[in-house]
Amino acid sequence: KKCTTTWPAAAFAPYNRIAARAQGAGVGFLSTRGFLCYERQCPAVIRRTIAYWDKSHITAAYAIHVAGAFRARFVEATTSARR
Repeated sequence: KKCTTTWPAAAFAPYNRIAARAQGAGVGFLSTRGFLCYERQCPAVIRRTIAYWDKSHITAAYAIHVAGAFRARFVEATTSARR
């Protein structure tokens, strides 16, 4: 809990704009925010795994941890984009 960062809403504005533009253009968008943050709370450690390498990258251990969920979302996003 002590290693959780609370990001200001403005920090997510670019992500939200990209998501909105993708939807407006009718292309798929893979929402990945939930893999790292919940309601602007972004913990450094998630389920005993260090999540962040630095401010912009996740660790290899955390990438392996979420690989299955990421793949499922990716397949879902690419499938829905084709429809």
